Amino acid sequence: MGIMNLGLQPSFDETFNVVTADGIAVGVPSVTSSSIEWTPERWWSHIPEDPSDIMKTAMYLLQDPFVVDEGRDCLIKYVKHGLRLWKKYLVKNDENQS
Repeated sequence: MGIMNLGLQPSFDETFNVVTADGIAVGVPSVTSSSIEWTPERWWSHIPEDPSDIMKTAMYLLQDPFVVDEGRDCLIKYVKHGLRLWKKYLVKNDENQS
């Protein structure tokens, strides 16, 4: 994946998408959709069934040198939020069992 310039993941129903996260890890942005909610909105094809809209988003991603940093920041924020929720759940569950 590290030799790719761009990923295409305009999903209709995936909410996380490991392929997009793997791409970010090796410096490759992806055209996504709003269902992969943790990605930057500027990465979204707002009409994912329209190839021209996907292409418009792809061209933006290929021309902006900071998109990978933006995606990485969003992924880090998403993971931190998930960890906070998970810890809160574990504490609450532990209190209920005591």
